[in-house]
Amino acid sequence: MEAFKEVLQALEAGEEIDMWGSVMLLAKHRYPDLDEQKYVDILDEWGEAIELRLKGRERYPMVVLKTVSAFLYKELGFTGNKLDYYHPDNSCLNRVIETRTGIPITMSLVFMELARRVGLSMHGVNLPSHFLLRPDSDELAVFVDAYDDGQIIFLEDAEEMLGKSWGVDVKLDPVWIERNEALPPMRVLTRVLFNLKNVYSLNQKPAELLTIIKYIREALPDNTSEVRNEGMCLFALERYVESIDALVEYLDSAPEAEDADEVRQVIREAQSLVNKGA
Repeated sequence: MEAFKEVLQALEAGEEIDMWGSVMLLAKHRYPDLDEQKYVDILDEWGEAIELRLKGRERYPMVVLKTVSAFLYKELGFTGNKLDYYHPDNSCLNRVIETRTGIPITMSLVFMELARRVGLSMHGVNLPSHFLLRPDSDELAVFVDAYDDGQIIFLEDAEEMLGKSWGVDVKLDPVWIERNEALPPMRVLTRVLFNLKNVYSLNQKPAELLTIIKYIREALPDNTSEVRNEGMCLFALERYVESIDALVEYLDSAPEAEDADEVRQVIREAQSLVNKGA
């Protein structure tokens, strides 16, 4: 957690951060002893292999994209984890490297790191139900779907993909596309955290969920709903005194919240259990 706090402090100060290394830190909630440099070395090795495949070729962005894609998906066998999408390892970069599978955002980070090593800068495109990549260069108005075998798609393809996912017609703002702005690092970090939060919530893992909520509270200190969520996790873990403290803090900050009566009921239950010596 301390290293993550340092990343947040750097962002607050307007400093650039190592995006790969910062997301890798989040994997330490499951793998506290992981060797971060080991995975940087693997990426370096793969980057050198791609460099060999580009030797003597014109470094047009499309050529680089196709070469990175062929190496990552055809040679190394990376693929989006469609069979076990809600496994927490999909959000842990060390395991994504080891298992060669993941979810859109972590697959995108692997692709982006390899592209960077051969001279093509890319950035994330945060969509409500997906995550894509885009070259920093305005000359190439395409997206890369790192989750779907590195498919190179256009605006219309992205709209069609989202439309199928939501069951409605989707139109993306072409002005937003033209601006081609990089997704802020904080948005990348919080997207990974909220993915993990969703996974642990679905799998009913309150201890792990509590850990992730603590990360989110550090990143988004004004998000009062996470104070409530922390209190509810503590209650599920039978840490009733701490639960009461967190839920009282939540009500103090949001006394008119829609769930205020529900939260007060949980506080009463927790206090009753404390009084009984539970």
